Amino acid sequence: MYLLVAYEQIPTFLIGRYYCATQAGITVYKTPDQWLAENSGPGGAIVWQRTPPQLADNVLNPRLVHSVRRDLMSIIPVNIITQEIRDAYSGEVLVREVAVSTGYDKRGGMGALAFKIWAGNFLCSPGYSSFLAIKKKYREIGKEVDL
Repeated sequence: MYLLVAYEQIPTFLIGRYYCATQAGITVYKTPDQWLAENSGPGGAIVWQRTPPQLADNVLNPRLVHSVRRDLMSIIPVNIITQEIRDAYSGEVLVREVAVSTGYDKRGGMGALAFKIWAGNFLCSPGYSSFLAIKKKYREIGKEVDL
């Protein structure tokens, strides 16, 4: 009888911990200083452009965008959340942070299954504070520019 109600509890725990150990974390492809050095022109001027609307999840400045993607597994309530900072001009990923969460989310279209609290509410986001610090530095780059 237990398996009829809580069949996903043990697999959710195991898969959530596995993805936390293997995929969660932050990858910095370019620091703000490296990006600034590569993209500054003569006299230290940066080539700015207006961000295309289809890329503008969260515009950090006229050149950089922040996007969030959430991948849900089909049967097991394990979510992989990927945040990226991209250069809208070249499409290059500058920073990527991957987090893993388990459990059913009322906001994610699983309201009817949200009562299954035994499936676990685990969040593994080891690089989140570093990601926020880097995001703040990238946002500061374009503050003085007004397009």
